[in-house]
Amino acid sequence: DAATTLPKDIAYLRENFARLDPPLGVLLRDRHGKADVPVYGGPDALRAIYFHREDGVGIGYNGDSFIMLIEWGPDGQVHSRSIQPWGAATTRPESKHYADQAALFTREQWKPVWFDAVTLAGHVEREYRP
Repeated sequence: DAATTLPKDIAYLRENFARLDPPLGVLLRDRHGKADVPVYGGPDALRAIYFHREDGVGIGYNGDSFIMLIEWGPDGQVHSRSIQPWGAATTRPESKHYADQAALFTREQWKPVWFDAVTLAGHVEREYRP
């Protein structure tokens, strides 16, 4: 019932943002480790993001995860890009990759995926054999 919920929503916006029309990037945030960036999306939609409230703002905690685009060019060459809402090491806060993709994700950008030694050169942190 709008007559019941609207006054509560108005009070929430005034209390937390001192206005009725805060920018969406102020209202919804992607916080993970040291990353604290604006994020856009909502539940059950393309760009699905579910939020909980923290410090008066919605903090994304679940939703889209690893997304990858792969294409084969006319020459047979494979090209790929990917993105993850936080980083590749989401369970290891001590890793520099814990939240290193958050800013890219919130700007709706991708990172390249390298498939062979030539394109991978210069991007390897360490080599090992399990």
